[in-house]
Amino acid sequence: MSMTKLKKMTIVSVVFSIICVSWLLCMLGVGSVVVRTFLHATKPGIYFKHHKNVTNSPVATLVTAYFEIDSKHTSRDYDIWMKNMFSLTDPMVIFTEEKFVTQFLALRSHAANKTRIITTRLEHLKVAQMYTRDTWAKQLWIDPEKNLHKTYKVYWIWLNKLSFMAEAVQMNPFDNDIFVWCDVGSFRDNTYNHAKLLVNMDLIDENRMLLMAVKPPHNTLQNNGMVLKYDAYFENSDWYTGGGIIAGYKNTITITEKLFVQTIAKYKENQHFIGDDQPLLQFTCVKHDMCEFVTPYHIPGNPWFGLQYALHTSNVISLWKPRT
Repeated sequence: MSMTKLKKMTIVSVVFSIICVSWLLCMLGVGSVVVRTFLHATKPGIYFKHHKNVTNSPVATLVTAYFEIDSKHTSRDYDIWMKNMFSLTDPMVIFTEEKFVTQFLALRSHAANKTRIITTRLEHLKVAQMYTRDTWAKQLWIDPEKNLHKTYKVYWIWLNKLSFMAEAVQMNPFDNDIFVWCDVGSFRDNTYNHAKLLVNMDLIDENRMLLMAVKPPHNTLQNNGMVLKYDAYFENSDWYTGGGIIAGYKNTITITEKLFVQTIAKYKENQHFIGDDQPLLQFTCVKHDMCEFVTPYHIPGNPWFGLQYALHTSNVISLWKPRT
């Protein structure tokens, strides 16, 4: 047998073994002793939490925003997603333009006493005012996904998520200690319609933000710790963080927001693309030990929306702490 053929057979065997192990772990579920032992041995930093008392879980405030801009998604898409999200019964703070107030109040009529709408203009957002329009236009020019992102204004919304949360914390209209950012496009189906989404608040550490690892998390840090989502070979990227949903206690949010603004400036100073919030969130989390991550193991469906499930379920959830 030739060496080349032997190598090919070895690769096929390894890939097949990985697929089999992955299938077995999924079938067993995260509550299995076998699964826990395997993850503990192969993924240092992983531990498990189970929501024990649903009735006494602290109430949390959802925070979101919607502004009309050119997007890769249609306005009809957003109309459907907003109807899904706004049907939730959780307290909610919504940042938007004046013209959407009547529409959003109607969608929240079932929870009018738990809804606060804050009107503002997109160009008035904290992040939007950090740099000139020319600077933002240059960011669009170097965006690896500029064919999808039709305007640099989308960066303002993405990068302003923690600032939206910090502003909601400062107002705290419902006197809650926990705040959860949700992209308005995070609810692509009606799974949680008319329900209380935020049930499993035990997952959230009082001193760390909670995010979703959309890929298996790891401790490899290149480029002096600067996380680059779009490197020459995407599969070798250090990035694993999703930014669609972010949860935390109010004091932790305030601290993390200030650190995140510093991260934006640091990336800009190092001539890295700043339009994508996900790698910047990850850098802030790891550098300052400010976060924990729900792992994608045994999260049903699309991991991009996995934090919804984790914050709503009473099942066992696996969490991961980066080791700095």
